[in-house]
Amino acid sequence: MMTTVEPTDSGTPAIGWGEIGKLLDRSESNAAYRTAARWALDTLQARLGADWLERAVSRREEDFPLGLHLLSCHAHALAEGLEWALRLEMCESWEGSADFLRDLINDPSPGRILHSRNQLAQASFAARLGWPVSLEPVQDGGAPADLAIATPSGLIVTEVRVLTPSEFGRDQRTAAESASDWLFWLGRKHGVWIGGKLGRDPTKDERQEIEDLVKHEAGRAAEGSRPVYSVEGITLELGEWDVGGSALTSPPVREDLFDRMVRAIAEKAEKMQASGAQWLHASVLTGLWRFTEWGRGPLSSKAPFMSSALSSALGDRCPFGVVLTSGSGLAPDDMEEEVATSAAGISLRIPIQALRARETLILPFRPEATTSAKALLALARSESDWLGWALAEKNLPSLDEMLAVPST
Repeated sequence: MMTTVEPTDSGTPAIGWGEIGKLLDRSESNAAYRTAARWALDTLQARLGADWLERAVSRREEDFPLGLHLLSCHAHALAEGLEWALRLEMCESWEGSADFLRDLINDPSPGRILHSRNQLAQASFAARLGWPVSLEPVQDGGAPADLAIATPSGLIVTEVRVLTPSEFGRDQRTAAESASDWLFWLGRKHGVWIGGKLGRDPTKDERQEIEDLVKHEAGRAAEGSRPVYSVEGITLELGEWDVGGSALTSPPVREDLFDRMVRAIAEKAEKMQASGAQWLHASVLTGLWRFTEWGRGPLSSKAPFMSSALSSALGDRCPFGVVLTSGSGLAPDDMEEEVATSAAGISLRIPIQALRARETLILPFRPEATTSAKALLALARSESDWLGWALAEKNLPSLDEMLAVPST
């Protein structure tokens, strides 16, 4: 059951930890789900402070911080809430955590939250591998970097950057992702894979037609048929969920996403000289992966193209190496890891627990960066089942237990 944050008598949305807890109390999820979600909520409040959520909400114009308004009913919101809570507890043992937590608590803006999420994630992957971590490290009296990881092959000092959509691109991306996500969950509900071309957002009537088609043709699709829905600008094909089918192509975002990324990387690379950071870790949330021909291309082509393009665009401003990651998107639960290695770098596609997936490019721009690239590959791979490992470390219910259908 989808639950929303209810307004107060004054008409202002209820936004505190207590209101999220009330939604959780009314959840129809099973006991394991509610136990884990309550632990995450209580831990976040204890680590961030009683008024942090209210201050964070007041700084946002659109979505809710950490997806907490959906904590009571949505698997991805549960996963993100648990990841935040587990990592905030874990970080107390890392060098530099006091300054890191102070900044996050004092500045709950969307930009700070995204930046802190990336720092926490990369540090937590290193912690799982048993590699010592430092947050906000200072090298030789210079400016602080974002993260230092002592890998078996040497110290990796990293700057973190999150590239978000422009206001123009954000509206296009939101509409496209909403329609794509709706089709993913519609297909999962009926046990079919929905692929094809989504050149625009379906109208209300078209959505009803698609729902009717999926409902009535799911059985045929499961037997190997490929029922098709086609109207102007939209062509969808049903397939077997376990086998998959054609990819779902979303509407294009008409914005120069590559040039925006290059400018941001160049700007950050210049600042890295002051902190002594070697690698730039950039999470690209602009739609570069989802809405460009490059992003929809084969994994093996991505690192060679991007390495060449960045080298040409950045010239002598190239850092030691660049890690580019996509956002974590929806994925079927039987997806398998894929790695493509070339002279240009490493391309990785991994499943992440709770029906998510991510692509990562590791691009060394100097010969001596090759060894570091192998350590960065190990870090990226560790995300796949990190949540399950961390839950077990805290003796919390497993994801399978949380997401099991409640017994009647």
